[in-house]
Amino acid sequence: MNVRDGTVDPALISRIAVHVEDPSPGQVIEIGRIRGVGEGEGAPVPFFPFVDEYGQYVHGNWPGKVYSQEGFAVRRASELAEMGDWPGPADWNAYGGWEAGPALEATGFFYPTKYEGKWWLVDPTGKLFWSYGPTGVGFGGRTPVSDREHWFRGLPDRDGPLGRFYGEGRGARDRYYRDKSYETYDFAHANLYRKYGDDYASIVSDLSHRRLRSWGFNTIGNWSSTDICRQRKTPYVVAIHFGGPWLHRIPDAFDPRFRETVRARMERERGGSAGDPWCIGYFVQNELWWGYWDDAQAVALGALGAPPEAAAKRVFVGDLRAKYRTIAALNESWATSHESWESLLESREPPDRERERVA
Repeated sequence: MNVRDGTVDPALISRIAVHVEDPSPGQVIEIGRIRGVGEGEGAPVPFFPFVDEYGQYVHGNWPGKVYSQEGFAVRRASELAEMGDWPGPADWNAYGGWEAGPALEATGFFYPTKYEGKWWLVDPTGKLFWSYGPTGVGFGGRTPVSDREHWFRGLPDRDGPLGRFYGEGRGARDRYYRDKSYETYDFAHANLYRKYGDDYASIVSDLSHRRLRSWGFNTIGNWSSTDICRQRKTPYVVAIHFGGPWLHRIPDAFDPRFRETVRARMERERGGSAGDPWCIGYFVQNELWWGYWDDAQAVALGALGAPPEAAAKRVFVGDLRAKYRTIAALNESWATSHESWESLLESREPPDRERERVA
């Protein structure tokens, strides 16, 4: 596409690719006549620069867009007024628990329990707690500027007061900056400095808690600022990452190294989130893959496809021996032909997944 006028030259199209995730066997896709519809709207000419000094799109206007330094003062005043009008739910306690609700055991920490047949979180004071909050609570966000300085209108002088927000990036995983070092600029930090002054970091950290409560949130989710979490004004969670052996996309929890690496990682939380009443709990890794929605056997098949020394595979084969007693009984149920339990350990071929009796 020509970004200057929003047009597409058909002569420059070499192919059109259609990707279908997890297609069904025998699925057929029909592609009809491709044609343009509607009225096109060309991009502004000239298009560059298209990012202003505040990091906003030049060729557009919307409510809340900042056009000058005075705009930050207006936004600051309106935000304070809004939080004054909407301080947060009146029936919450300091943790965001249901103050007027039933009183359960107060342990001084968050814990799960079953109350009237339903699972709940309970806050440190013993009140029912419905965790609700966004991830990525913090501030800042760098954008690369190397080799595309012409995109930006009014990048600040490096020796001026806003020059402190230049930085360096490296290690991009793909696209243009892959395996390169590049200069960045942090418009978010620069704008917060414009809005709140030299002490913007502490001001914004405090305001983040007020904003969350005003918006009806009582939890700081994953990928959030440690400094904001440690202010102990809003309950938060922590992500724990670790090494150790894996089974395709999930850790081998039966391997002793799994316990060792998790324990070593948790030791780093000693004196921090561990023992902090405001810490709800921990995410162990992130978005672990248990298989697609219709693939309940994915983890088991991952274990069967592992090498014979894999701890999870050995435990699984032990469970199968306890269930089927003989390898012949397993072969009958699974439509396999393993000569012995040892050959099952050595095998890395999965059974026929279409057989409903495979368990």
